Amino acid sequence: MQIEALISHGLDLQDIYSATVLQCYSESMSGSVRNRPELTKALRAVTEGDTFVVWKSDRIARSLKNLLEIVEDLTDRVVAFKSLTEEVYTGSPMGSFFISM
Repeated sequence: MQIEALISHGLDLQDIYSATVLQCYSESMSGSVRNRPELTKALRAVTEGDTFVVWKSDRIARSLKNLLEIVEDLTDRVVAFKSLTEEVYTGSPMGSFFISM
């Protein structure tokens, strides 16, 4: 479902798996697990101007507090956060407002 959502969002399947076009991180651990190496790598890899895209916000955060910490860290680094399922995009003023609510 997650790959299908990325494709529906406009990403080409080849691009999803091509490290030269898009770095894709996949981890099968639950969001409740504290140490998730792939998530850590993905969060470290984004740079200013990037958008960190997830299928659903509960895929990256253990709690609402944890999600807000991650989004705040990304925002501080001028990285937008986008959740496809919840249609949240912090790269716009309205999206930033929505996530803060």
